Amino acid sequence: MRSLEVEDKHSEPINEDAFLLRPHHTGILMSLVRGIQAGPNSRAAIEQRAKERANEIRTRYNPLAIQGYGKDVTGKTEADLETYASRLVEIAMSFLDSSDDRPVHMIPSEDDSFCHACIVGIHCNISDMADRVWRESTSARSFLDRAEELGIDFSHIEIQHRPLEGLYGCDSEPIIITDIGTLRKYVQQ
Repeated sequence: MRSLEVEDKHSEPINEDAFLLRPHHTGILMSLVRGIQAGPNSRAAIEQRAKERANEIRTRYNPLAIQGYGKDVTGKTEADLETYASRLVEIAMSFLDSSDDRPVHMIPSEDDSFCHACIVGIHCNISDMADRVWRESTSARSFLDRAEELGIDFSHIEIQHRPLEGLYGCDSEPIIITDIGTLRKYVQQ
């Protein structure tokens, strides 16, 4: 099991060209792109998956105690649902169309494209940032454990710690820096 504590580096500023991804969003990325290669038919396949995913979120969460989550993500109307699904398509296509060497930054405290895809997005901005960093750190550990199980080359995965200087009740947060090629291997297996 790889530890998030393996390196005691402090991170560099976020690369503006990086594909920013909160660790727990690797699952939704996988659900959109697994088994699909960039090409002329990839958009249609991803559009279908994005519609299915949006409908799943709306139907799965709205009847439950977390009623607000489904509407927070997919909105209230059919037009909202379509907007959310189209945003997922753009994220997935950006991932598929990126070069293998494009950097990926997995950062717990930063909102990523999946956060911005939400119609309302209140759940992405939880007020307890310490809780968010802790939960995302757990997802980051899961990512590293799964990558190790898959035999992914860790020379393309770097773990840094970004100081939070006591903000949010934590001293630092783990950041995973990798590249699109490595993340592709992860999501395609």
